[in-house]
Amino acid sequence: MLKEGDNLRGESSGHLIFSDHGTTGDGLVTALQILGIMKSKNQSFKELAGAWTRFPQLVTNIQVRSKVPFEELEGVTEWVARVEKELKPEGGRVLLRYSGTEPKARLLVEGPDMAELEQWSSQISLPTRDQVGAG
Repeated sequence: MLKEGDNLRGESSGHLIFSDHGTTGDGLVTALQILGIMKSKNQSFKELAGAWTRFPQLVTNIQVRSKVPFEELEGVTEWVARVEKELKPEGGRVLLRYSGTEPKARLLVEGPDMAELEQWSSQISLPTRDQVGAG
């Protein structure tokens, strides 16, 4: 969020983070923000939700031996940048991060075409798995 200058981000788990109001998901803040938007736009929740396009998401968990910075892995950040460039104009995204609780890298790709997401996920996962995979 800081890198992109975003105020709002969300996860499929339902966590929404409004960076002007906190650094973690908070249901009460989310409810108040949505009510504020409804009031300022004079629209119902159903009307607001109509502007949202839901895309398929593909999450790939990659077992790792160590959590080496992705920038140190050959080809990984280049693939992430390439996929982001392809998906972003269509409203898609890519997120590659290490789990905070498990020895895994988590890769999320989101976009309009699931077959394309599967291909992109393989292209990013393979060099990651080859270089830090758990075996």
